[in-house]
Amino acid sequence: MRQLVLHVGSIKTGSTSAQTTFAASRPALAAHGVHYASISRNHGAVSRIIRAVRRNGMPDDPAIMPARAQEASDFKLMRKAAAEAAAITDGTYLFSSEALLTHSRRNVELLKEIVARLFPGYSVRILAYIRHPVGYTISRGQNEIKLGTETTAGAEARGYDGELKAGIETYAGVFGREAMIVRSYDAVVAAGRSVQEDMLAAIGHPAAAEGLVVERSNESISMNAALVCDIVNPALAARGIRVDTDLRRAKKQLLSEIGGPRFAFSAEALARVVAASAPEAAWFSNAYGIELIAPGTVTREEIAGALMPPAEVEAEAERVLGALLAIVEGRSARRPRKAGRRPRRRAATPTPPAAKGTLARLFARIGIAR
Repeated sequence: MRQLVLHVGSIKTGSTSAQTTFAASRPALAAHGVHYASISRNHGAVSRIIRAVRRNGMPDDPAIMPARAQEASDFKLMRKAAAEAAAITDGTYLFSSEALLTHSRRNVELLKEIVARLFPGYSVRILAYIRHPVGYTISRGQNEIKLGTETTAGAEARGYDGELKAGIETYAGVFGREAMIVRSYDAVVAAGRSVQEDMLAAIGHPAAAEGLVVERSNESISMNAALVCDIVNPALAARGIRVDTDLRRAKKQLLSEIGGPRFAFSAEALARVVAASAPEAAWFSNAYGIELIAPGTVTREEIAGALMPPAEVEAEAERVLGALLAIVEGRSARRPRKAGRRPRRRAATPTPPAAKGTLARLFARIGIAR
């Protein structure tokens, strides 16, 4: 029997750690009948291919090659995966992309068609890990601050929007309830198991976890690091700088060096999340029989005394921003200039006469008003 497993997330349930572990252990897993798609570590192509198909047509048509570089690359990767899966006579072919859970119903319907055409003869299962919405919302907030240009205020304003239940219901409605494997991340952690071990057992290959070296990655940032991002992220956004793979990697490393208490919501924001989460947690218990365990939480007000003073936050922000801007400027310097064009001269940004202190110098440097 051959089964195709789509691990669709959700985010902040050990997905990156599982992907890193499985990518590093492909031969050992294959010996137990688990074939982790070799197209990349995180199978983002599975999520992106939906948009590419809308623009170009189905990847199983060899005559189609998109003009856009990313879409052409994704077509090649999916065709490679299809050929890889076609050579398997028995076992499980596994994709993992946590971005899949938040796709619209229209996208999920198209994904089902793509899978049916590229992987004929495979039964399809949908694997999802769910954590309590309170823990999920707080963890998602710090993740968006760490990896992008969100701020703590933005993360709190978003709160919990019901995307976990909505995502699961979408996949169950398209692929069928019998295709769903929904697990409690909270229960896995409470039992002292790794997500990798639980995933392999959930898809019918418990023996594949024996001797598996578990990798940890994408650790959370501290509240101090988030406060630094409240200065750095708007500065990046104001300059039109997109946090791409290189900047994301550097930013994560720089923020990991800033210690302090764990990331927390304000008391007011946390109360809103708790109220919105209770019905969702109850629904998962009734619909899938999984226990979502509410995390122990503290509020920003409770840890105020352990946070860095504003002057230290400003100094750290200047350090982090300076390092990221150096990366951006270094890439610009390496780009070849087009022939016949003179390099543009950049006008110096004058320092306001009344500017005093590290924060004032920082904002003067990046060219935005306080």
